[in-house]
Amino acid sequence: MSARKMSRREFLYVGAAAATGTVLAACQPQTVIVKETVEVEKEKVVKETVVVQKEVVKEVERVSARQAPMLQDLVKAGTLPPLEERIPMQSLVIGPGMLMPEEHLPLEIGQYGGEMRSPSSTKATFTNGMIHTLEPILDVPELEGPIYSSVVRSYTVEEDGKSFVFNMREGMKWNDGEPVTTEDVLFAHESVMLNPKITKTQEAYLKNGAKPSGTFMKLAIEDDYRFRVTFDEPYGAFPRQLTKPCHWKGYQDLIKPAHYLKQFHADHTPLAQLEPLIKAQSLAAGEWWTLFTSKDISRWNTSNAMAVGMPVLGPWFMKEETSAGTLIMERNPYYWKLDTEGNQLPYLDHDNGVMASNNEMALMMVMSGEGDHTYEYAYLRDYPLYKQNEEKGGYVTTIYKMHRTMVDLQLNFTHKDPVWRQVVGDLRFRQALTLAINRKEMIDTIYLGFAAPPTDIPSEYDPKKAEALLDEMGLNKRDADGMRLGPDGKTFELPIEHSAPMPEFVSTAELLVEHFRVIGIKTTVKQIQGTLLGERTNANEEKATLGWCSHPEMWCYTCGNWPYGYMNSSARLWVTWYQTGGKEGEDPEKAGDVGKAYKQAVDLMRKTVTVPEHERAKAIEEYTKVIYDSILRIPTVGGGSYAVLVSKTLGNIPTGGYGIAGNFCGEVFFRRQ
Repeated sequence: MSARKMSRREFLYVGAAAATGTVLAACQPQTVIVKETVEVEKEKVVKETVVVQKEVVKEVERVSARQAPMLQDLVKAGTLPPLEERIPMQSLVIGPGMLMPEEHLPLEIGQYGGEMRSPSSTKATFTNGMIHTLEPILDVPELEGPIYSSVVRSYTVEEDGKSFVFNMREGMKWNDGEPVTTEDVLFAHESVMLNPKITKTQEAYLKNGAKPSGTFMKLAIEDDYRFRVTFDEPYGAFPRQLTKPCHWKGYQDLIKPAHYLKQFHADHTPLAQLEPLIKAQSLAAGEWWTLFTSKDISRWNTSNAMAVGMPVLGPWFMKEETSAGTLIMERNPYYWKLDTEGNQLPYLDHDNGVMASNNEMALMMVMSGEGDHTYEYAYLRDYPLYKQNEEKGGYVTTIYKMHRTMVDLQLNFTHKDPVWRQVVGDLRFRQALTLAINRKEMIDTIYLGFAAPPTDIPSEYDPKKAEALLDEMGLNKRDADGMRLGPDGKTFELPIEHSAPMPEFVSTAELLVEHFRVIGIKTTVKQIQGTLLGERTNANEEKATLGWCSHPEMWCYTCGNWPYGYMNSSARLWVTWYQTGGKEGEDPEKAGDVGKAYKQAVDLMRKTVTVPEHERAKAIEEYTKVIYDSILRIPTVGGGSYAVLVSKTLGNIPTGGYGIAGNFCGEVFFRRQ
């Protein structure tokens, strides 16, 4: 048997299984096989080398079988590379406790094949699909806990929290087979985020202290798989900002498929070549940036029909929208996560969105076996009905914790009506409203006991004390119907506009009308379309609405979702003032006590972002006290829960915990055969 010299590259390939997190390491085959002593790059090579090579080939065939049959068939047909050529050497192995606590998700090794059907009443998209395919740069178990590397292989914090170094997974590929490198990071930074035609305003979380007016991050590319992000001041929460709980962060802001998007960008493709595409979209000649934006799919639209063709890193990619409106998402053959036995994830071949005419129809589709998961469409008040029909419908009903408040009353402190501003800006008025809410009634009738009084504002029920506060502030005169008159002598009205994004909104609004009537506050409710409500909010025209906010203990709450995003409905002019660095909008400092409380909350929120991890709990305690004392928002209930109906044939579905975190576990879902 002839002998030959083993190159260093071959030696490293054979011994690669020793690396933590690779598919070969997960199976432990080559570490066992390569027992012989081999002197690298020397002439001394024994005949056992050939034996090792034969064993390696044999083992590679076995490892290649650790993939879905539909992919194995493509490999055999020669239309898809073998598994070991499609995944990074250091793939991410999903083990117990990484996605959810083990008590909520005792992971099983799943079975390949099948699909998941998520009914949705939203045209051309389905929320479950977006959540299932969200891949953050870094991640945490459930919605809290220690940070671990996800899309990137590792990261380090340097310069006292000013500089962050990220090491990418060498060998990671987009779903079309193209490699993921720092070229994708550089393109996202220079060609997109720093291009004023494409990006008018950079994301606040990528600026110093997560401030809209802060200095934008600096990027340094150190090699093909290593990049550095630097800020001018300490930014202790930046790693947390890159995890999914922080406003459902994905990789898309920092990493984009340059090889695909360059063909729509005038800095990389001659404008003359882009003109036919620009014309096809009925855009003005030369308007390449609008064309580009339509092709650069954000994390929110990965389950939208517009995402067809866009390379992704998630477990499934958008393949097509059928004539019936079904959105077909097909498994990513280059997905970079494995189970503990080295099997490539996901288990399901397809993750599909099926159209429903409304939320009620989406619920009925799951109850009748035409769908697999109700997302957040189920009414808690009908929980007994769901349980009674489980056996017949072939589904399981689970109560999950809600990651956000259920329904909050939001008062617009910056509305142009001076009488309105005078009344709602008075702390006594807000105290009276929360005292008037009969939360026990809400909890019993709307949530069937699966909720609790909120703890982040005073939640005592005492309508008599509420009336005394209103009298004290001068609202002691009433009209013929017993409703209180405002400072202008006219009946004061609290007009609530909402879009009913969830079932509880309608019932909550009805009870608020009754509860506030008891203390003499005339309250009206108008349900309008979400787009119209958004337009009125941005125009500072709505006076009061219903919405929600993430709980204070959730990192998406402390990392910028509040008070900027949340207060968009309650203080549009103040939000604009912060977002523009004081150039537009209104300085909250000039708005009296409520504005000063808002500004204090903003400053303390910033502190939670900049301090190191071990100091953050104290900082959160400080700003939540301001919220409690000033009642900047009025949650109707706390500790919210909701029901989810899931097909019995699906495996690895969490049995408890936060429901949204369970949806983030899509790559381990499987269909029982």
